[in-house]
Amino acid sequence: MKLKITDSSHIKFAQRLRFNGVWVHDVWVDGQYFQIEIGDDSFKGRRELFSGMSDVEFERDVVDRINTVTMMDRSAPPEPLVTAFNQWRKELHDERVERLRSQPERYGTISEDDPFIQPYPDVVAARYEPGQGWVKTTAVSLSAA
Repeated sequence: MKLKITDSSHIKFAQRLRFNGVWVHDVWVDGQYFQIEIGDDSFKGRRELFSGMSDVEFERDVVDRINTVTMMDRSAPPEPLVTAFNQWRKELHDERVERLRSQPERYGTISEDDPFIQPYPDVVAARYEPGQGWVKTTAVSLSAA
């Protein structure tokens, strides 16, 4: 999918589902809908689900995908989309933590080092190359923005 994003593009994200190393998100860019996949660590402790893979394949195709974002066709998304996604997740996380902390009578006091409120890691764009695995491409991170 050829996706063109300009400075005036309106980008919207929504979380969809998470399973065994992948988190799917809905995306709208100027009204055009598609989905992206985020490689995460939700497979940890579930190696048996990938029993059809050798250890090398598992490392290459599952583990190396952590903290990457890809289009559904396994191509790398454009950098402006990656930057917008990282910013959206930061804002989403901040809002959720604030909501939890604003209700200590319900959730108790939440310390800064509580593992349940740690921010999402920034993701980088990647594409999948058969036999080679996930190839990370350059992306602007929040710390550089």
